[in-house]
Amino acid sequence: RYSYVAERSGRPARRLFDLAKDPYQMKAIPRESIDKDLLASLEGQLRQWLAKTKDPFQLA
Repeated sequence: RYSYVAERSGRPARRLFDLAKDPYQMKAIPRESIDKDLLASLEGQLRQWLAKTKDPFQLA
């Protein structure tokens, strides 16, 4: 249901989209509106995936 984006550019480093309400990822959910447990879970999943795949991308 969600897309969690971590990137290195001029934009905010991390963004979360609700794909049920915004399937084209046009408007990120405001950080203050995000459930902290959901955010921690998604970031943990991303860190596990990066480690498992030996991806060199470093989360700040």
